[in-house]
Amino acid sequence: MAKVFLVDGTLVCPTSPYLAQPVGLLSLAAVLRNAGHEVRVHDCKLDGGRGSKAPLGRGALGRLSTSATATATATATATAAFASALASFGPDIVGVRTLSCFTDLLGDLGRTVQEVAPGARVVVGGPHASGAPEDAIRRAGAVCAVLGEGEATVVELVEALTEHRALDSVAGLALLNGDELVKSAPRSPIEDLGCLPMPAWDLLPMERYFSERRGGTSRTGRSATLVTSRGCPFHCAFCHNLFGRRFRPRSPEAVLEEILFLKSRYGIEEVEIHDDTFSADPARMAEVCRLLEEAGRPVSLAFPNGLRADALSQEQIGMLRAAGTTHVALSPESACPRIQELIGKRMNLDCALDAARWCDRAGIFTHGYFLLGFPTETEEEMRMTVEWACRSPLHTASFFRVVPYPGTRLHQMVVESGVRPPGPGDFSYTAQGRNFSTLPDEAFDRLQAAAYRRFYFNPGRAVSILRRIPNRSVLARNAFHVLARCVPRWGR
Repeated sequence: MAKVFLVDGTLVCPTSPYLAQPVGLLSLAAVLRNAGHEVRVHDCKLDGGRGSKAPLGRGALGRLSTSATATATATATATAAFASALASFGPDIVGVRTLSCFTDLLGDLGRTVQEVAPGARVVVGGPHASGAPEDAIRRAGAVCAVLGEGEATVVELVEALTEHRALDSVAGLALLNGDELVKSAPRSPIEDLGCLPMPAWDLLPMERYFSERRGGTSRTGRSATLVTSRGCPFHCAFCHNLFGRRFRPRSPEAVLEEILFLKSRYGIEEVEIHDDTFSADPARMAEVCRLLEEAGRPVSLAFPNGLRADALSQEQIGMLRAAGTTHVALSPESACPRIQELIGKRMNLDCALDAARWCDRAGIFTHGYFLLGFPTETEEEMRMTVEWACRSPLHTASFFRVVPYPGTRLHQMVVESGVRPPGPGDFSYTAQGRNFSTLPDEAFDRLQAAAYRRFYFNPGRAVSILRRIPNRSVLARNAFHVLARCVPRWGR
């Protein structure tokens, strides 16, 4: 038996309205515990996000622009809490999930393990470990990186580490052999997700998530994150491909069982479904909705992703509403046909517009995600996106800078374009980041800020937001973020 300490090495902005449980780590914890190991789960977001309840007084907009200082403070706070938990548990193995925008924290966590628990072996996983395994291994001082789906791999890996066996015999890993990165045999995806145990929810301090009131749109904050399927059949250039292209769902009955468990055990009022493509199988989606409706809509549903806008019919939106759906995100990304083709999105924008209208009529709050600044993208093409968003019935929208994450086709496109390769500071949607479009930086910043002003400074949209938003108490936090983005960084 080994003592395994699983860590979510990510952070959230203290004023962000979002705080999701690390359900992927809970799945790993469940399979490891079933294999006889002692497991703990630690979420750096809970400590790195402290201060979220501080008042946003005079100068708050200026403070947001000093995001580097805020990030450094959050990283230090999270690292200190991690060190305390690490010393208390005394693990044999530390597994860290990481994203590309938190590589500084990853390095701090790795150094902390060396100082506090020098006998522990570090393993890295998550999108950055799969997209840039050599960087992740070196930063964390790790023995290896787990590539893609981790449940089957991590059980074999812990056994190999415990028995001091060579790791190259374990499929699904990247390792360093001197200065050379080598990969073991690829790991096949888990065919039947029903073989996995329910995530180990008991290993999280759930009340801490609820007390922050930053999970989803529940009035009480009693919101839980759920993953009901894996795999995405689409080929968007900006997305990681952690779970493969084949859609692999959990059964509708298993989905209902977990929701009822969370409702009974923790009193949750809302479930946020974080699938890549929940709507990929219309018959299965309909069955999930039917079961929830027959169960009396035990919770409200939110879809921050997972619904392909141009594949939703009016009937399906009605089913989602009948099942308890109150909030969905639709992601056209760009309204320019050339960019749609460039990034492999290929969305039917007329159908997406219909979906937004049908959601509004059904009483479902909609948020739109848009990306600006793709390589070769012109000012006219970006304005096409802004124009489409502003004439849509979407209630809220985000106009993010393009982020070329390592391991994605978009990252390769940026590298091949001849511009300076993106670095760790370029991997956050909410930071100032890089501009890969044909516009100069200052002009791009003005366009992005103007997009927010035009979209939100619309009395009709304000009325629509008030009419449809599931929980008005989240407006203050969201309004602060919007206000900050209405001002170009060059003007701050």
